[in-house]
Order: sequence, then structure tokens, then C-alpha cells
Amino acid sequence: MPLMIYSTTKSKWIKTFEKKIRFDLPVVEIRWVGSMGALSQTLCRPLNQIAVIVILDAREQEIAHLLKLKSILDDICLIFVIHGKDHLILYLLCRSKRNCA
Repeated sequence: MPLMIYSTTKSKWIKTFEKKIRFDLPVVEIRWVGSMGALSQTLCRPLNQIAVIVILDAREQEIAHLLKLKSILDDICLIFVIHGKDHLILYLLCRSKRNCA
């Protein structure tokens, strides 16, 4: 199943994060999405097979938009990644045991 990464930018730390994912999970297909509209369209497609979405440096308006998509996100594990001063902070939100074992 593909892993979706949402980010409006591709800063240095985001590129480093992507390399780490590709190294640790070489067989996982990674799909990049750069807008909430594109994310919504992808999730609304039948059989999208998205199990995990990584949200990088989301702003308040983007989180509000995600709340509107709550019914679509029922079986999807969300991972919010926030860039601290010299480290990354990860928050895991999951409503389905199937995806977050």
C-alpha cells in the first residue's frame, strides 16, 4: 500500500526525511501531495489504497481542512511531523487498529 506525504514545501529537512523513509522502507510506494485539494481528490477516489498519510509541518488551516475529511480518514493512519529546533516531533493519530498495529 502506498504511503502519502503531504507538504506544501520541500525544504532541506523534508528532503532528508524522505530519504530516510525511502531507505528504511524501500518497497513502499511514496506519493507526494502538495495541496489539500489534491489530497482530498486522491482520498475520494475509489480504491485509493492509502493506509498512511504523513503530514509535514501542517498549519492550522490545513488541520481544519483535515477535520472536514474525517469520514474519509476512518481507516487511514495520520502521522503529523513537526520540525523542532534540532529534532522532529511525531504525532500518531489512528482510528483503525488495522493500520496502526
